[in-house]
Amino acid sequence: VRLYSLTESLNRMLRERVFVAGPLRRAAELWSDPAAEIARRRARYDAMVAEFVDATVAAINRIDAAAAGGAKDGDKLKVLLADLRAAADARDAQALRTLLLNNDGEPRKPGGAKGNWKHAPDALEVIREQVLTAAMALAPGGEVLKFAFDEAFEQRVGSVACDLHTVFEAVSEAYAEECAGGLDFIDLELRALQLLRDQPDVRREAVRAAKYLLVDEYQDTNPTQAELFALLTDDVDAPGRFFAVGDAKQSVYAFRGSDVRVFNRALSRIPQRNAKTGASGRPMQPPWGLTCQDTPERRTGIVRLEYNYRTVKPVLELGNEVFRNVFARDEFREFDARPQDMRFDDEAGKVADTERPVEFHVLPDSGAAVEAEYVAIQTERLIEEGVAPSDITVLVRRRGRNTLYRNAFARRNLPLMVVGEGGLFETQEALDCINLLRVLANPADDIAAFGLLRSPFGGLSDAFLTELSLRSERSDTLLNRLRKWEDKPPAAVNLLQRLDALHRRAGRDAPALLLGEALSEFGYLLAVGCGSGAAQRMANVNRVLELVRAMQHEIPSLAPLVRELMDRIERGEDESQGVSDGNVEGVRLMTIHKAKGLEFRVVILPDLASSPGSSGTGIVRNLPEEDGEPLGLYLKSLDEDDRGDSRGDFAAWLAKQAASERGLAEEKRVLYVAWTRASHRLVLIGSLKPGKAFDRDIWAHQILRALKVREWGAEGEHACLQMLWPDGVEIGRPEPHTRARGDLRRALELGQLPLSASVDDALVGPLAEPKTAARNVDPEAVEFGSIVHAELERRFRGAEAGVVDARVVRHVTRASEALATLAQAQRVLPEFGIMTPEGPRRLDMLRELGDGCFEIIDYKTDSVGGDLAEHAESQHGEQLRGYAHALTGYLQQRGYEPKRIRLLVCFTAPDNLQPEQRLVEIRG
Repeated sequence: VRLYSLTESLNRMLRERVFVAGPLRRAAELWSDPAAEIARRRARYDAMVAEFVDATVAAINRIDAAAAGGAKDGDKLKVLLADLRAAADARDAQALRTLLLNNDGEPRKPGGAKGNWKHAPDALEVIREQVLTAAMALAPGGEVLKFAFDEAFEQRVGSVACDLHTVFEAVSEAYAEECAGGLDFIDLELRALQLLRDQPDVRREAVRAAKYLLVDEYQDTNPTQAELFALLTDDVDAPGRFFAVGDAKQSVYAFRGSDVRVFNRALSRIPQRNAKTGASGRPMQPPWGLTCQDTPERRTGIVRLEYNYRTVKPVLELGNEVFRNVFARDEFREFDARPQDMRFDDEAGKVADTERPVEFHVLPDSGAAVEAEYVAIQTERLIEEGVAPSDITVLVRRRGRNTLYRNAFARRNLPLMVVGEGGLFETQEALDCINLLRVLANPADDIAAFGLLRSPFGGLSDAFLTELSLRSERSDTLLNRLRKWEDKPPAAVNLLQRLDALHRRAGRDAPALLLGEALSEFGYLLAVGCGSGAAQRMANVNRVLELVRAMQHEIPSLAPLVRELMDRIERGEDESQGVSDGNVEGVRLMTIHKAKGLEFRVVILPDLASSPGSSGTGIVRNLPEEDGEPLGLYLKSLDEDDRGDSRGDFAAWLAKQAASERGLAEEKRVLYVAWTRASHRLVLIGSLKPGKAFDRDIWAHQILRALKVREWGAEGEHACLQMLWPDGVEIGRPEPHTRARGDLRRALELGQLPLSASVDDALVGPLAEPKTAARNVDPEAVEFGSIVHAELERRFRGAEAGVVDARVVRHVTRASEALATLAQAQRVLPEFGIMTPEGPRRLDMLRELGDGCFEIIDYKTDSVGGDLAEHAESQHGEQLRGYAHALTGYLQQRGYEPKRIRLLVCFTAPDNLQPEQRLVEIRG
């Protein structure tokens, strides 16, 4: 067993230790006597094989072999009959499997040529049917026969199981010591359960305190939680206190430990308990004057919620028909969800906005990239039809194909925002921010410096960096080599100056403040805030800021904070990516699990032809289904024909079969959740092989069978359904950013960028106030507002000025002259970052005067025709008072109590004003 695989498995086992410990201990006990355990396993396996072999041999014995006597020698069917006879007499299960079944476990079509059966033409078809009957008798046991019972491998697994039990006990003890009295989530549940079990007084007090207990989303609970609820409410002296709300059809969190069997068992347990207490014999009397139907089922304690308030009638009724078939079974198991038709609420007033609100697009055997392209094509079509991008949501099973969707949408310049995706540390913008912090903590970190220099922070080309690397002194650090380089570009000079200034403050200022100022000074967000995916990149930068801000409360120093970030990355720990604000116009992409409980006007559901996911990798993959069974393990094979491949022992195979059945049942529930997220339109997309029967347990086949679509190209029988069978998909070429330029023009007209409110949009430079009907704004104030702010910031930070429009220079000169009339300040902080109720903002200038006195100055390029004081109060007073309130909270959190905060607006547009007249005070 490789150390990496063992480490990963032990980590998972620790997370699931309450479920793993018992089966692993049982495995160690059973393998203490290897011969007995081998015999026990062999007997069980042989019994399973015999069940299918007996039925197959009986079917073979019924074949009219005598009718084949006159067939020509060498005929495939005649040879097959002879081979079947020999395999049946020997009860050779593997030979029968080879003769009767294909590699996929389906019955093999019998051969035979009519020309070889001239003596009895009718017998050919009869015998073919009889052979097919034998194959169908064996087919249900295909998975059993596929497993090759290997005693040597089983014994090898037994040895590893005993060793693993010893290691796991030691690791569990070490974990308990490391926690040092702390409790993780599993401990919280188990300790609470143990307390209620072992302390009757505590339980009585808890029962007395909990008059009623209402559990929402009950289908997502686990057995431990169910027992906790029972201990709190199963009191014979006070029945009728437990209420649960849920839907077995929406139980989709097995990977988090939820068990739909808890919900299904409650459906039978609650009526039994109510019958025992006599509650089911009493009429229903709701409190608070409420009324309800008094039915026999409701008296048992089961109330069925039958109305759907989300979905338009055609989509709802078609969904009822589909899932009536998808969930149907001859015999329901504990982990199955039963179908239930939902009724449309006529009073809801929801009406479909198209005659055929459900579309099913079946692509001809296309790959994942082609299907992603087709999703982008259909999204573009919907937008052209008038559907708002923010009304469209693409729901996916897993995040593995998100990059394909991003690329496809980017090629068509479609706005796409990924919601709830992990992998923050894998995004380029997060790595850029971390590289910056690494360089500020340690300028000699050449790897981080190289990443920083070629990122939007540095903007240096690979060609220049290659030349710098090859031709400079390699013994020196990369940044020092850049300092000594004579022909470095102006961008490199500015970069080094800014880095040096930030590095001098690295031991004094908070890491989040340094990162925020760097994002502003280097213009990073201007670089990542345009083009396809801009909103997501901006949200990710803001997420990194939030993460650093949260970490610095416990790790205030930059160097250890950077080390912790790097440790998290090396350990493979994940952080969710940023979430764009709902006000941002764009198509959403999220997993079905993330969408649970939400609704969307238009849902696109692709990837309908994928098979369910596997049980993962590692030594331990599935837990045994039955109590008292041992834990199965996966090890690398040592056989020559499959050396290095992972193989599971018999116990692991049994657990896998049980988990597969539960997994297929949950996949149906996931499909139900996805379908029911759509309120008005549903677009289904899947890729299938033409000519194949729709008989597999994949979503596309399940839906087609339910819709009674049995052949390629069929129209479908439902008025609200549109079946589409495109011949192929043409991959689009990247479009020029003409739309992006249009967006920028509109941004200049509005005076603001269309960014999420949750993103620190002030980091891209303060912008002029948006135009309103009540305000006469000079276009110059809008167009030059952000440039004026940026140039003022450059001047006060001592940065080298670039080429600036003469009109901008006029604004900047007026602001500088006005500020020169103010009293000397102890500290001047341009673009000071602060958190307001509306999100993070930046004060144009904060001046610390000493003795608890401060001044906030806000530059305005407004063209004002009336009284300046009145204009400042009406247009900007509330904004600056909000800044003062936020600054007060900021200082109080750090132990400072400000005595006075003076609020000043600096108007730079009006002509014929003295410098001191441009500063207008707003009274707080």
